[in-house]
Amino acid sequence: MAILFSSCDRKQNTAEVMNQRLSIITIGTDSLQAMRNFYIQKFGWKPVAENKDIVFFKLNGFLLGCTRVKSWRILQALRP
Repeated sequence: MAILFSSCDRKQNTAEVMNQRLSIITIGTDSLQAMRNFYIQKFGWKPVAENKDIVFFKLNGFLLGCTRVKSWRILQALRP
């Protein structure tokens, strides 16, 4: 989806396409330890942050997060 916006510094009636960027992609898993070990052992990636519920790997310009599905469901249940 392209988002168009106008700038007051530009001519009236012109628009510019905003560059789309991903910052974080999160994957849910039943076995966080197995997923963590897979990325470390198969790809040689090193976690940049982790706790008992989530692990993050820094990739080319974004973070990949792996989280336990159970934790994800708990967060979804707390939404208003």
